[in-house]
Amino acid sequence: MRKFAAAALILTTFAAPAQARINTMSMTCAQARNVVIQQGAVILGNASRRYDRYVATRAYCTPQEIIMPDWIQTRDNPQCFVGYRCKDANYPDPPDGGGFNWRFD
Repeated sequence: MRKFAAAALILTTFAAPAQARINTMSMTCAQARNVVIQQGAVILGNASRRYDRYVATRAYCTPQEIIMPDWIQTRDNPQCFVGYRCKDANYPDPPDGGGFNWRFD
């Protein structure tokens, strides 16, 4: 019984908590940007778009990834710059995107 209790304690101590998905349609642009800055990496989305992981700096990406700026719709801004998305260095979005949503979603 003690082994089971010890194993359960270890699992609950080191288990990574699930990251909540945040709907940006309930936030202003400044609030959404601040969430990314404060948390470093966060999953954001809204009703009209799939959820994506946004990061404040490249430190939250793998060594094989680069950061690409990205914008998302918020309550007060249809194209709010919230931060960056990590992209594979070999297959990034087109470089001339200039903030255009190439995913068409």
